[in-house]
Amino acid sequence: MKGLADTSHSVNYNMNPTLSLIVPVFNGSRWLEPCLRSIQQQTYTDFECIVIDDASRDNSEAILKKYCSADPRFRFLQHINNQGAAYAKRTGIMAARGQYVLCIDQDDWIESSMVEQLYAKAQLTHADMVYCHYLEESYGETIPLYQDPVDSNKETTIKDILSWGSYFPALWNKLTRTSLLRDIYFPKATYSEDRAIISQVINAINNSAGVAEHLYHWRDEPTSTSRSAKRDLQNIIDDYQCYTTIIQALALDNRTGLRTFETSVLAHLDKLASQFPGNHNIINSYRLSVSKIIQHLSGNENSSNFLEEEIRSSIAKFKSQNAWNFSKHIRRSGYFIYSKMRPASIRKLFHRIRGSN
Repeated sequence: MKGLADTSHSVNYNMNPTLSLIVPVFNGSRWLEPCLRSIQQQTYTDFECIVIDDASRDNSEAILKKYCSADPRFRFLQHINNQGAAYAKRTGIMAARGQYVLCIDQDDWIESSMVEQLYAKAQLTHADMVYCHYLEESYGETIPLYQDPVDSNKETTIKDILSWGSYFPALWNKLTRTSLLRDIYFPKATYSEDRAIISQVINAINNSAGVAEHLYHWRDEPTSTSRSAKRDLQNIIDDYQCYTTIIQALALDNRTGLRTFETSVLAHLDKLASQFPGNHNIINSYRLSVSKIIQHLSGNENSSNFLEEEIRSSIAKFKSQNAWNFSKHIRRSGYFIYSKMRPASIRKLFHRIRGSN
């Protein structure tokens, strides 16, 4: 696989494990070892653990290689360039040898019986996906949270996911049949990526089952509370790419029924706007673009050229509007009053921002 290095070990290793556990890693050295230890301590042992270093710049690679050297069930894969969390999961899934896959985030950990319980339920029910409840670990507080089941009408659950409803769209508390995951498109994004993946999973599964126990520990401790216009813009672009991915996947399955999902897609944009205030012009452009895409895909089978150009031009427009937002913020803050008093290089920057609008 281009851009990928494989340094897996094969000593005393079952080349056909029943399950594949996948841990995508990017600069995760702070919490990585508790995660990997919890995997080593599983009561069910017929698994491989594929760890993917997504071009980390910290000590993650050394930690991962240490575990791979000590435990033959661990396989080390590495992206030469950073690809994002979703694509790192895809790398692991494409390399998986197990019948089922469980993805685990680098800063989380799992109960010692999680793998055993989920797989036992899968065997009992022949389910394509088995979920469990989870615990939110936030600054020393443990909060039990519950995963909703998939509705008997899968379309209802997909609409709930699209509108940011009550269904929690994480991949990490769901054991999923490997063959289904390999047919799913994974966007190169780090925001809303699980929403894009789970929507496609639920659309593809025949049945699902649940284990009514809290077996996954989700560490919800943001590394920083700082916000930036650049980060907000990238999150909006990621969300846009994830939602256009979902729309395309739904169109392939049911082109004529695609319009029934439009309300749910548009409903989440109001919540996105409240999460990233000051970007209403970008959100409005986003809204117009997805409506245009849904309308086009509902009536056209050959849409690849249209989609490629629409997505490219929309992202370019978002970036242009973001520059305008920044310029407007500067003017409102009164910086332009003092621009002549600033060094020449700063004045040039201000003139360039204002001139681009």
